[in-house]
This record gives sequence, C-alpha cells and structure tokens, in this order.
Amino acid sequence: NNALDVLTNYRDAIQHVYDKTIEGASNYMTPDELVEYAALPAKFAKLDYLGDYYGSVEGTIRDIYAQDLGWFDGDVLNLHRESPLKQSQRIADLVGGVGVLFGKAQKALKGGDALGAAQLAQHVIRLQPENKEAMRLMADALFIVGKDTFNAPMRNMTISTANRYKRLADE
Repeated sequence: NNALDVLTNYRDAIQHVYDKTIEGASNYMTPDELVEYAALPAKFAKLDYLGDYYGSVEGTIRDIYAQDLGWFDGDVLNLHRESPLKQSQRIADLVGGVGVLFGKAQKALKGGDALGAAQLAQHVIRLQPENKEAMRLMADALFIVGKDTFNAPMRNMTISTANRYKRLADE
C-alpha cells in the first residue's frame, strides 16, 4: 500500500460513514438502524488498516448522530423511559418470574448466545443484586463476548466488567 492510497481510502471511508449517517438520520432512522445502514462498504471493510482496532465504525456512527443531532433518536418511547429496574421487572414478569428469566439466561449461554445471556443476566442482577449465580453467569458470558471482541478498548471494558462480576460473585 502506498501512503496516498491509504490516506485516500481512510478519508473516503470516514466520509462514507458520515454521509450515510446523516442521510439515514434525515430519513428518521435511529442510531441502532444506522449502524447497519452506514456500515463500511466491502471495498473499505476488507482493508486491514481500516479495522476497528481502537475506535469503531459503530461507535463513530453513534457519535456523529449524537454530535450533529442530539440524544433524541426519533423513537417517541425514548421520551418516556422507565428506569432500568422497572424495565427488568417488566421482562421478568413477562417470562414468568426472575427464576425463569435466569433459566433463560443459562440456556442462552449454553446455546452459544453469550451476549443474549449477558443481557438477560443483567435483568436478573438488577432485580436480585445479591444473586451470585447470576453474577457468575454474567462474568462467564462477558468473558466470551470480550474474547470475541476485536476492538481493544471495547474488549478491555468487557473483560474488566467480567472480572468485576467474578469478584463480586466470589465475595
């Protein structure tokens, strides 16, 4: 690779992400929808030097949205958010209780869905902050998610959080 090609591709990739983010937002897409919409096209995504080593395309899309458009993503329910605890209780009630929810988190982890397991375990931990089994499951799930995360800061945060849950579970 020569320097001019690398710099041109870097500039063009950044411009693509910015333009697609603003275009999608102008069409009322939320940041979650924009992550897929504004992703790098194959010609850039395949270039090793444009990988998510430190920053990430997903993070950049969310940053552009927040910086240029603010926190409100156009989803009216985000104007009326419940507390995380109330959301967790609603999920637990929906599935038949905290025990059932924890069982679903265990099943997700055994089934290879570590992120899903962590998301479900988070609800259990909110509702039962002293639940050591849920903390262990969260730690195990986050270790897997972290191990599979390429971006260094995201990996570090994920594994550090897994370590924190492991320590809490072992206390």
